[in-house]
Formats: sequence, C-alpha cells, structure tokens
Amino acid sequence: MAASPFTLVLLLLLPLVAGIPSPLAVRGTPSPFTIRNANSPDLIKDNFMVVFKESSSPEAVAACQAKMGAMLRKRNVGKRDENGTSLAMGHENFKNLKATWCEAEDELMQDMLNQISEHVDFVEGCQKVSIPVEAQAAPRKGGAKMEKSCPGPAEAQKANEAKLKQEALEVQQAQQARPGLQVRQAGDNAEDNRGKGCHCFSVDTGVNEHVTLPNVTHLRSTVPGEDESDLQGHGTHVMGSMAGIGISAAPNCTRVSQKCLDKNGSGSSRSILAAVSQMIDFVKQNSVTCCIVNMSFGTSRSEAVDMAMGKLQEAGCAVITAAGNEGQNTSNTSPAGAKAVVAIGASDTTGDLRNNEEGVVELVRSPRQASFSNDGQQVSAFTNGVDVCSADARNPKALKPLSGTSMSSPSAAGKAASLMSNGMANCTNDCSIVVAVALRDMAKDELPADSSAGTTTRNIDLSGIVPVAKTVPIGRGNGRGTGQGAGPGQGTGSGVGGSPASAKEALRLLLLVKGPEQAAGEDSAAAGQKASSGRQDAASSDGRQAEEDRRPATKEEA
Repeated sequence: MAASPFTLVLLLLLPLVAGIPSPLAVRGTPSPFTIRNANSPDLIKDNFMVVFKESSSPEAVAACQAKMGAMLRKRNVGKRDENGTSLAMGHENFKNLKATWCEAEDELMQDMLNQISEHVDFVEGCQKVSIPVEAQAAPRKGGAKMEKSCPGPAEAQKANEAKLKQEALEVQQAQQARPGLQVRQAGDNAEDNRGKGCHCFSVDTGVNEHVTLPNVTHLRSTVPGEDESDLQGHGTHVMGSMAGIGISAAPNCTRVSQKCLDKNGSGSSRSILAAVSQMIDFVKQNSVTCCIVNMSFGTSRSEAVDMAMGKLQEAGCAVITAAGNEGQNTSNTSPAGAKAVVAIGASDTTGDLRNNEEGVVELVRSPRQASFSNDGQQVSAFTNGVDVCSADARNPKALKPLSGTSMSSPSAAGKAASLMSNGMANCTNDCSIVVAVALRDMAKDELPADSSAGTTTRNIDLSGIVPVAKTVPIGRGNGRGTGQGAGPGQGTGSGVGGSPASAKEALRLLLLVKGPEQAAGEDSAAAGQKASSGRQDAASSDGRQAEEDRRPATKEEA
C-alpha cells in the first residue's frame, strides 16, 4: 500500500526530532562549517584562514597544507569563465605561524577540513585591514583663514637635539632611582644611543626615500602586484615618527620597512600574517636582539591576527599598535586588542584658547584624550596624535602634518626603542609587556579621567622630540620654506602655500588674539621696528604669531 503524503512528511521530520541529519540536508548543500568571526563586517568572500594546533608537529602541519594544496589544484583544473579567464583559487602557507590562507567555495573548504580536522585549531574568515583616514581640522569661524604648517627638517632637528640634555638627565635620574639598572652612558653623545642597536620595523604601506630616513631596509612586499614603494604616503610618515632623524626619539635605530598595505591603505589578514612570518625570518636570520614593531592599522577582532602578534613577541619583538580611531573600546579591534601588544591612544596637546581677562586670550596647554581615539583597559598610554609633523612621502625634503592614533603609535614606538637602547627596557621574552611597563613608568598622569572606565590617564610627553604643526594664516606657512639671515636687520625667506597675507588680514588676526588696545600698541611697535631694523622674514614672523593663535580643532575619525 502506498504511503500517504502525511506519512512522508513525518518520515522527513523524524530525523530532526531524533537529532540526526535530515535526508533533505544530506542531499542538499553541506551544512556550512564554523568560522570564529562569522559576524565580522570585514569578511572577504571565499577567503579563509586555517590555524593549526600548537601541539601539532611541523611535519603534521606540512602534510595538512600539502593536502589542501593538492585539493585546490585539482579544483582549479579547467576552471575558466566564458572569456577564458582563469578562475583558479590560491593558497599560501605561513611557516612561522602554523597557518594557511586559502580561497575556496564552502563545499570545497568543508571537504578539505574533513581530511585535516585532527590538526586544525580554528578556521576564520579572512578580513579586510585598513589604515585610518587622516583627520581634518574643522574650518575656523571668523578672522583670518588658517592652515597647519610644519617646520622644515633642519629646524625640527635643532629642536630635537635640544631635547637631548633633558633626556640625558632623565636617564641619569632613572639610574639613581634604580641603582641596579645598567644604563648606557648618556651625556653629550646621548644622540648616538637613541635607538642604537635596535631594529625598528614599520608594518604599513611601505617607505619612500626621504632626507630624514636614510638606509631603510625593505622586506618583500606582501601586497599582490605592488613593489615595496609607498604609493599611499601613510607608511613613510609613520616611519618618520618612529625612526626619523631629527623628528623621532630613535634616530639611530636600524630602519626596516615591511609593506603589507596597498596604494589605498588596504590589506587583509592574509597580507598581515605573511608580513609577520617574513619578519620572524628576518629576526632569526639576522640575530636581532632589540626589536620594535609598529602597526598603525586595524580591523575588527581577529583571532588569527592576534595569534600572529603573539608569535612576534615570542620571537623577541615588542609590538606597538595604534589603539584605533573609531572612538570605541580598543578590545573590539585587532591587533590593538591582542594581549601581546602595547596599544597607544592619541592625546591632543595642541591646547585650548581660554579667556583669562577681558580683551586678552591666552593659549593654555591642557592635554586630553583626542576625540577620535579609542580607549579602554587595553590602552597602555597616550601620546600626542594631533597635527604630528613627519616625513612627506611625496616631497623628500619636507614634513607634513597628520592626525590619528596612527601617529601616536610610532612616536611611542620610537621612545620604546630609545629606552631599550639605553638599557631601560631590557628583554628577551615578553618584550611587549616589558616595554608597556617602561612607557607607563615614564609617562605622566595628566589626562582628565573622562574616558570610558578603566582607561589610563597616563600621557607620554614627546614635545620637542616629535614636531607638531603650528596654526598659521593661509599663505604664511613656513613649514616647507627656508629662511636665511643676511645680516642685522635683513633676511630672506620663502614659504610654500601662497603669497604673504595682506596687512589687513594680519591685523584682523592680531585683534582676534590680543584685543584692540594691545593689538594697536604691538602694531605700532612692529611698524617702528620695521622702519629701523629692516624687513623681517615674513614666514618666521607669522610662525611666532601663529604660536599664540593656535586653538584645538574638531577631529574626524583618523
């Protein structure tokens, strides 16, 4: 007797009640395998990271990777679209990380995992990784139109070197406070010790030639189709803040660039893991004993990326990362949320304009957390990340200002290299932890406690070491110009960005800052001095006026 439709329905539903696969599921597409980051907004379709168990032997992992490669090659045979373009899917093994990246449809991925599951720790979708976008200053209301101006490299270097005696004093004080500490001699030759003996790695968009960045070692780019040059500009700026001559705390370190982000500032967890594997090889092959790695990029939380950070620390490196610029808790992001890194947030040390008495406006420096900076317990310390001047990738003799935790992180990384080179942060294991403690010890507890609960209030003061842009009237910027005195009362100067502002514009600026009566007096005095002493350098004069006129600008996501 034939079964009724009702009976057939019951037969199909019974397996579900019993907890076994339904015949419909067996005949249809296999149930998708589990990936750890299934809800990530940064997933790349059909791209996976397979991380093997730490307990699995290198031989077992290699055998698993070989099986995956063979199955992918079999799948790729004859795979072309209607135009004859290959539809082959690729894979890449990361020998120092026990991990593999591969492209695969879900069904093929499931078949591969069925054969190697004994040695698989977890599977994660490959994620997009990107650098932050440069913060932009809000337009100034009223008065003269303003712009940010950086000093020239030579001027910045003078200020940087002037900080040496103070830094030497700090080293000596630290030695007195900790008698057992072995600190290298820091005196008139302190500059020779800053970063000396340390390798500073910038993992970014690459590094271009620049007057502040001689002798950069370039590791092979992990960006498909791009060489090691910086096509975006971010990486050159970052390297300058970490290891640039005259613009960083570690001008004498060995500079190493590892490009993993493309011309748009984008990459993936694949390009990051490939970069980390290469750096570990470099550290081992060159017997690197002092290793500082800076990473000024981010993605949503990734266990694969976090695992790679741990491997870098195991290799003897301290990993410094940008906390991120989404205004959220750092623990939601990678690599900043990883345990094996030192996350650095951005503070704003540009100061506030405050009225102290009628008709007078005074610039008061009051560091605080930058509005765009991520925070939370994972942040070890803050340092200035607003209007930071560093190497311009498109002009090898100029500096340019950028804002963001991308700028704070390398600044702190340079300081970490300086501390290690002076014997104040010695480590062979857990270097990120050792460096985090050293940076916190030298930071000041000066930020307002107005961030999320548990966020540190400690701020690293790098003023005079890492230059900061001044706010000046448009057309009077002297950051990329040069000025040379030609004798008493004479001088010549030039500034890129336009012709000098009009006298009316300058007077309006003076009125804004000083008030009518004081401005009138200073204007008359200036006119008399001009008549008796000769023409003053316009760019230099504007720079002094701009120092008084600086005010904080609202920052967008950096």
